[in-house]
Amino acid sequence: FDGDLSDAAWKEAAKLTGWTQADLLLPTAEGNETEGRIMRVGNHLVIGLVCEQPNGIWAQTPADVHTGTRIWREAGCEFFFGPPVKAGEEQEFIQYIVNALGAFRGFNKAQDNRKDVHCAVKQADDGKSYTIEVALPLKVDGLYDYTDGRAFTFNVMRNPFYGNTFNSKERIGWAPIFFTAGRPESR
Repeated sequence: FDGDLSDAAWKEAAKLTGWTQADLLLPTAEGNETEGRIMRVGNHLVIGLVCEQPNGIWAQTPADVHTGTRIWREAGCEFFFGPPVKAGEEQEFIQYIVNALGAFRGFNKAQDNRKDVHCAVKQADDGKSYTIEVALPLKVDGLYDYTDGRAFTFNVMRNPFYGNTFNSKERIGWAPIFFTAGRPESR
């Protein structure tokens, strides 16, 4: 991984299109366009995103730091996936957050996992976009095992922070997001 989606493998990956603002279900009003690709490679879900942020990128936690919860207040993306919903049961899911500097953390079923996660992030020279390449494991011993899964619930939520604030002006999702991608109807 090098934070560049020009490799031949990405041309074969499925496209993630139709990004909209959470709750509003409208395209970005701030110019935060997103291009995405996704594929399964062995026991990993591999995702590549190009995230435009014309108003600049704000992130503090570097890739080598095992981040705390402040990563939610930095420019980056949240990845959600899990098994399909079963009627009458609470839906389980994993959640990984990757910031615009390559720091990441696992939440929910992926609580604090770092094992077998591969990630590279590259910012553009002008500081107005970044590219994420991430491979998320479908199995982590003691946490979850989705290796037999043929279908998953899935979504990506972008948080385009431009400065040190508590809320980004937009939250953007690959598919419709209702309040948060953590809710089953948003995945």
